[in-house]
Amino acid sequence: MDTLLYLAIIPVVLLLSFIYKKDSKSEPMNMVVKIFFLGVFSCIPTIIVELFLGNMFSTDEFSSLVRLFINVFIGVALVEEFFKWIIVKLVAYNNSNHDETYDAIVYSVFASLGFACFENIGYVFSYGFGTALIRAFSAVPGHACFGVIMGYFFSKAKQSTHNGSNNEGIYLLLSLVIPTLVHTVYDFLVFSKVELLTLVWFVFVIALFIVCFILVSKAAKENAYFIKHYVTVTTNQANTASTNTTTTSNFCPYCGKQNPGGNFCPGCGAKLN
Repeated sequence: MDTLLYLAIIPVVLLLSFIYKKDSKSEPMNMVVKIFFLGVFSCIPTIIVELFLGNMFSTDEFSSLVRLFINVFIGVALVEEFFKWIIVKLVAYNNSNHDETYDAIVYSVFASLGFACFENIGYVFSYGFGTALIRAFSAVPGHACFGVIMGYFFSKAKQSTHNGSNNEGIYLLLSLVIPTLVHTVYDFLVFSKVELLTLVWFVFVIALFIVCFILVSKAAKENAYFIKHYVTVTTNQANTASTNTTTTSNFCPYCGKQNPGGNFCPGCGAKLN
């Protein structure tokens, strides 16, 4: 039993560690732990809603692939992604610690992997060692990817609140819809049990992992560049200043535009301090 528990949890821990360590200015541990366990507890309302929708949107009996796609979208993917989304929106989105591009990815992935952890324990204890290995390289990183995509659009929504584009609502909607659609395609290809679509699933999963790795790496590098450059420029000014001044220069981690001072980027409007 202990071995199965470890096999269920280890891939979650490794992915959480990878995402968290990519952040140059780590989010408060109490925040990410809170988000993670809220993700775990989100399994309760998710199970209740999925059981309620089970008869109307069954993935076991379907008359066509179109019907299956609709059933997966409404009865599985939308339910699961909604409860992850609501956690990030209510707890992290307007939190003062959410002040960098990468932060929303951290919070979204922690919520998503909290859910995945509980789900994975259930599957592994039900089906054993083989299932643990398969899910360690498929379903668990899949949930992490859904979280990365969700976090990306949450970041875009947060950015739009400062640049006057009035696109916050659109990006918030996309932060739910896009990961739900990706999740739907993932599950649809599995539930279809069509050999050709199973092959498509392998290609889809590989492409998904690559895209999300690029998104994570890009966002992490932008944060690292911003923090490093901000500290360097401020220090140089402090060492060479001949008069008293509070002006600092830094570079926006979102668009790269140099900012002569202030809390918001004059180029894209992103929060800088």
